[in-house]
Amino acid sequence: MLLITYKVNDDLINHIAVGMTAAQFCVYHNISYKESILDYLIPEQIYCITELQRANTVFLRTG
Repeated sequence: MLLITYKVNDDLINHIAVGMTAAQFCVYHNISYKESILDYLIPEQIYCITELQRANTVFLRTG
């Protein structure tokens, strides 16, 4: 169950930072799903994702 929570939250975080999920980003930019989308983002987007993931981890751990 926790893995599903992280996946859903990852999709939400990506949607906040880049306007779409990672899967949608890969399709839109014609890149392989095996590649990290981080290689295609600008520094501000990477920073946004990193900070949202940190906050999300704290929230999930505290319930």
